[in-house]
Amino acid sequence: MTYYDRLNAFFRNNEIDPLPPSAQLLYLHLLHENNRLQNPCRFRLSESRLADMTGLSRQTIANAKRALKNRGLIEVNVSPSNPRAGSFYILPDTAEPTKKQNTESDGRQVETNDADISAELKKTWTWNNDGTPPNETEAYYLADDVKLYGEEKVRQAIIRAGQKKRGSLSVYFYKMQLGNLTSGKEGAGNARRNAGGNSQTVSERGLYGRGEDTAPEL
Repeated sequence: MTYYDRLNAFFRNNEIDPLPPSAQLLYLHLLHENNRLQNPCRFRLSESRLADMTGLSRQTIANAKRALKNRGLIEVNVSPSNPRAGSFYILPDTAEPTKKQNTESDGRQVETNDADISAELKKTWTWNNDGTPPNETEAYYLADDVKLYGEEKVRQAIIRAGQKKRGSLSVYFYKMQLGNLTSGKEGAGNARRNAGGNSQTVSERGLYGRGEDTAPEL
């Protein structure tokens, strides 16, 4: 991957699932250093050098590195024979997240693997997103939310997100509507206002959110 590929992938994924500001800052400096050295397989940086580059404390850097490693954005290796010389950093080639890690109450990490979403749900997304089907990242989050909330809740959130941001649907707007649905923060009055004054409920507007029961040929 090129410098710009990594940068674009980082900001695209960070928009969906933001990292702490310190982790974002550290990754951008590591990415810049890797590019300055002409993209070696691995490169070495001392802790003091990282602190000078980022302006972060060593403890904050340690926490930021942990967040980046958990996200799969970096690999860190320390030479056992000379640990004071600094750590070796590797930036894996990854454009999209292939798995998401959650943490249970005991601190143990749990991996949630990607899964397919139904063809009908993909059509609902496409129909409410100006004809653009869900990409790999969007499909991942849709599948994960179907497991948690059920397909009907997810479908209604897609429709509401499409009504709010017609033609430019994203995981951010979809997640916002799903959160409203699952928390009960958005009532029927708000749902009607989101639809531009339309008094119909989500279910009355059809399977794809525009008074249609069948999706057009895409």
